[in-house]
Amino acid sequence: MLKSKISLYITAFVSVAVVVSAAVGLYYDAIRASAEEKQPVLEASGAYRDHEYIDLGLSVLWSTRNMGAQRIEDYGDYYAWGEIRVKQDYSWQNYHWSRGRYDWQSKYVTDSRYGLVDSLTMLDSADDVAHRQWGGRWRLPTQTEIDELIQHCTWTWMSINDHFGYKVTSNINGAKMFLPAAGYYNDTILHDLGEFGNYWTSSLYERYSYYAWQLLFSPVRPIWFNGYRHCGMSIRPVYQRPR
Repeated sequence: MLKSKISLYITAFVSVAVVVSAAVGLYYDAIRASAEEKQPVLEASGAYRDHEYIDLGLSVLWSTRNMGAQRIEDYGDYYAWGEIRVKQDYSWQNYHWSRGRYDWQSKYVTDSRYGLVDSLTMLDSADDVAHRQWGGRWRLPTQTEIDELIQHCTWTWMSINDHFGYKVTSNINGAKMFLPAAGYYNDTILHDLGEFGNYWTSSLYERYSYYAWQLLFSPVRPIWFNGYRHCGMSIRPVYQRPR
């Protein structure tokens, strides 16, 4: 009798799991189907040092493309936080600011448990890949600028040429840009391509120095979140407005 009850409970649990999984799959399929219905008109506001930008009416101007991308929907290149070169392996063992371990960083440290404390919480220009490669006023966005982008824009999941991501529409002036869901690298493996977007900021996660802040999004919504510094993520540069 007991065995039959256990068997019944297991069968019921598996059935519920299958139904939930199917429902989640249908939900994402519906999002994908609706995302393919319309293609937005995305026009650059101008160009600076041969790179186009869009004016969303925010504190900074945003590049229309990821670093390494030729088109607005291209995924582009991936960089570890504070590094300036593309790699094949994004691990703690070959992270520039680590001694092969997550709990020892040689720069950008606020707690002695994680390395030699220097209290640096923002990337120096020398370690900012957008500034190093594009020059001038180009740089990585800060966590505050990512939050501004989230709070003052409407985010619509869609695809351009089978590349899924978000159309980001300014609630201030109606200007638009596209952020592709390029996923991220951990070691040599690319995760979540076409499902999640992971974009570095220039801001350290101060509580745990092995993290930095990132823009993280899925088809559900965008948030800012912490990410391991050694992981390879997308870069969407911003252009500091001239004063």
